[in-house]
Amino acid sequence: MTKNQSVMLISHNNFAGGAARAAARLYSCLSKNREIEFHVAQKFGKDPRINELKNFRRFFSVIATRVDILICKLIEPNNKEWQTAAYFGAISARSINKSNLSIVNLHWIGHGLISLRQIKKIKKPIVWTLHDEWILNPISHYSETIVKSKSRSKFLKYISVRLKNNRIESKKRIVKQNNVYLVCLNSEIEKKIKTQFPNKKNIYLIANPVDLQDFYPQIDSDLRLRFNL
Repeated sequence: MTKNQSVMLISHNNFAGGAARAAARLYSCLSKNREIEFHVAQKFGKDPRINELKNFRRFFSVIATRVDILICKLIEPNNKEWQTAAYFGAISARSINKSNLSIVNLHWIGHGLISLRQIKKIKKPIVWTLHDEWILNPISHYSETIVKSKSRSKFLKYISVRLKNNRIESKKRIVKQNNVYLVCLNSEIEKKIKTQFPNKKNIYLIANPVDLQDFYPQIDSDLRLRFNL
C-alpha cells in the first residue's frame, strides 16, 4: 500500500469487541499519513471521520440484524455461540464503488452491516481482515462451535442444508475473486485458509497493530526471575 492510496475501513463498530478494537487501532495507525474513512453501524466517540449509519440505513441494519438472528436459529438452532448469516446489510456495493477511496478494508461485518451479495459486487481492491474462521464456515465464527441439530423434520433439515450450502458457496466465490486479499491474524487461521483455498495467492499473515507507546520490549532481569523466563 502506497501513501497516496486512501482506505475505507468497514466494521460493525469501533469499540465493542476484540475485532472492533483491532479495527480502531488500525484506523488510528493509518489515519496519521493517509486519507481514510471508517464506516460503522454503531459509533463510539466523536471522530468526524468515523461514519455511523444514519436514518433509513441504520433502521434497516437493525431489522437486518433481527432477521439474521432468526435465519441463524433456523440453520443451527442448538448453537448458542455467535453466528452471522449476512444475507442482508445496510451498506451497498454501489455506494462503495462510487466513493473516491482506493481500497476497502473489511473487518467484522455481521449484524446487518453488509451482505455477502454486496461484497461480491465491490469492484475496488478488498482487504479482508479475518478476525476468526467465519469465512470457512456457513454461519459459525469457529468450527468448534458448530452443533448438529437433533429431532428436526426432514423439511427443516433440507432448508438448513440448502442455506448452509448457499453461504459456503457465496464465500468461496468471493475468496476466489482476484480483487480480494485475505489477511490472517495468526498462523492457525492462515494454515486453514491455505488448505481450503490452495490456489489462492493473495493470503497474508499480518498481526494486529499495537501502540508502541504502551507496548514495547523491556530488558529486565528481575522480570525474567519473577516469571521464571
